[in-house]
Amino acid sequence: MTPAKKHEADSRADADIAKDVFRRMKEDMDVPDDRIQTKVERGVVTLFGTVGHDEQKRAAEACVGGIDGVREIRNLIEVDPAAAVTEA
Repeated sequence: MTPAKKHEADSRADADIAKDVFRRMKEDMDVPDDRIQTKVERGVVTLFGTVGHDEQKRAAEACVGGIDGVREIRNLIEVDPAAAVTEA
């Protein structure tokens, strides 16, 4: 678990945070957003899925870390090098 930065907008609605998470992950070329699912509950963002490289796991967490209202990030993404074979 990684504590996120505290922001003034800590009370943002989970739905608004989820929209920002989705948008940021779509925009970040280092994040295979089609392989990562998210859940937002009370400002806690949980990331899960399977990626091919540890760098992708870290990129997903970094991508979410700066979003207003995110209180904590739980990065449950698994790294499976076999998943990298199907990336293209």
